[in-house]
Amino acid sequence: MAPYGSHCPFCGGKQVLHNLSDDDEAAIKCFNSIKSNSSYDDVKDPTGLTIRITDKTIKHILKDNGDKRRNYIGSIQESLNSPDEIWTTNIDNVIQRVYIKYFDNLPVVARVDIDNNLFTFHDILKNKKVNSDQARNLRKGILIYKKN
Repeated sequence: MAPYGSHCPFCGGKQVLHNLSDDDEAAIKCFNSIKSNSSYDDVKDPTGLTIRITDKTIKHILKDNGDKRRNYIGSIQESLNSPDEIWTTNIDNVIQRVYIKYFDNLPVVARVDIDNNLFTFHDILKNKKVNSDQARNLRKGILIYKKN
């Protein structure tokens, strides 16, 4: 498990978890930092797949809809470069790759479409505990990578 504190361009790499839900100005700064960092355009996963991260996806992740997904914006790159698991699965009739990365006790999920575009990023918590049902649903399909 990786500790918090890897790759956030907003805070200079000091933390992965941000409290951005209450601070739109911080979210905008984070978005602009990520946009200006070319290493966030394309990310290679451990299987060699190149994943595209678009402005549209970053805006989707930063949109405050109450789920706090934008708090994890700094961990996108590490979650794709060095996931603990990668699954190919069909969720809601959408074939996708599901990348699961554990940061201490916090599992985060990156979901990539069939065209290799990141389309969402979120945690799998419910009431501050791992949501076992959601974790099980994300792990259906074919396990194509597991970190040793």
